[in-house]
Amino acid sequence: MKFLVALSTLAVFVSASICLAADPWFVIKDTNDVCKVIEAKEKTPKTIGGPYKTKEEAEKAKEKLCAKTAWFVIKDVNNVCKVIEAEEKTPKTIGGPYKTKDEAEKAKDKLCKK
Repeated sequence: MKFLVALSTLAVFVSASICLAADPWFVIKDTNDVCKVIEAKEKTPKTIGGPYKTKEEAEKAKEKLCAKTAWFVIKDVNNVCKVIEAEEKTPKTIGGPYKTKDEAEKAKDKLCKK
């Protein structure tokens, strides 16, 4: 009976040490500019966040690090054209989405001629 208890205790310590030795998690942007969560020994050139102890921590960080925003041209309450960064169109949007601020600025010049 003592042997079984000792064996069980040993098994718990071995499995715990294996779990603790797991590689950390990182958030990366791949060559297609797509965010991913990976498990790796260390940071890579494509790492934008980490290391994180758990995959869940890395997934939460990915949501913040890789927010899907774009650039839009809007007319504000005073009917003035502006370029803003947002996740989606607003009721004031008159152009967009654009990938870059420069692209949105050029569109603003065309859309808001005086």
